[in-house]
Amino acid sequence: MRFYESVNNMTPNVYLTSPPPVGGEAPFGSVSGPSGVERPHASAEERSGSPVEGSGAAALTIFIVEDEPEVRESSEEVLSVLGAPIKPFATSEQFLLNYLKTTEQGDDPPAGCAVVDVRMPGMNGLELQREINRRQLPLTVIVLTGHGDVPMSVEAMRHGAIDFLQKPVDPDILRKTVVAGLDRAARLVQAREAVEKVAARESNLTARETEVYHLLLKGLETKQIGHQLGISPSTVEKHRLKVFDKMGVDTVPRLIRFVLDSDPQRVERDAAATDS
Repeated sequence: MRFYESVNNMTPNVYLTSPPPVGGEAPFGSVSGPSGVERPHASAEERSGSPVEGSGAAALTIFIVEDEPEVRESSEEVLSVLGAPIKPFATSEQFLLNYLKTTEQGDDPPAGCAVVDVRMPGMNGLELQREINRRQLPLTVIVLTGHGDVPMSVEAMRHGAIDFLQKPVDPDILRKTVVAGLDRAARLVQAREAVEKVAARESNLTARETEVYHLLLKGLETKQIGHQLGISPSTVEKHRLKVFDKMGVDTVPRLIRFVLDSDPQRVERDAAATDS
């Protein structure tokens, strides 16, 4: 069963801010948002009963980096219902050592969501988040904080954390926030794969085809390209057809869309580069 299918089948009523129902799962805390204000009430949309939606991506992992054993174990138990693999770690160093071993073996870095305590011995949660960002790992980060850690939590949000949750954390809120983190991680993977696909096809272009390719992305017509490169329109046309074939498209608009889907700013940057 794929992860998001398991979410839709197993947890159809997990909400971001609603309290658990009477007689249901006992909460183990309240949650604060980026402003540090309590969020006890769900919106009408969050109370609607809609199932959790996801992108359908599989093979996403939940990482729990928490030095307090009871918090680590309770978080693992709460998140186990989501059906995604869970890997708990007591320190940031332990997490990084284990995680990077995967990439050293030549495998793609595992994508997912890291639930990180902001205060830990050694490398703290903010330092771990910066390391994740520096290495461009396909992970989203949720920060767990204690009382008085709001400034550190705001700093984490500034560096791209999905959210920060104040310990002790409400189970429903933790699950819903992690699902949002996994969904964003899936999108990161999809974006990375799209960039890699474009780069792989670009690598097959010859030097002249690459010149024609960049001018096509800029929107130049055949005669304009020929004039700029000092070649005949018929030669441009031959190169244009080769570019289409190697890039897997059949028109200039589809070529531009293919590139934009991987990097929305790419065409604009290429145009600026050829103008300079």
